Amino acid sequence: MSLFTALDVPPQVRAELQNALSHFTSVVQRRISARKWHITLHFLGDVSLSDIDLEKLAAPLAAEFLTTITINHIALSPSGKQLWAYCRPT
Repeated sequence: MSLFTALDVPPQVRAELQNALSHFTSVVQRRISARKWHITLHFLGDVSLSDIDLEKLAAPLAAEFLTTITINHIALSPSGKQLWAYCRPT
């Protein structure tokens, strides 16, 4: 199982990305449900489920924060199997 930290994609951003994806229909072979879209902050690695404390992972963060990002561009991943949105904090 892959372990990473990520942010949910807000609904209005999802809508914009779905619109942008319409230009990639010739290269996107399989589309993942927009409900599963996220912004990966840091990939931690592949781990076994037995190594994960699921209760700690499910606990809410101690503090809330508001993040704002700007999508610079959308492109295929180096492997050509994923579509990546390159973002920067704003």
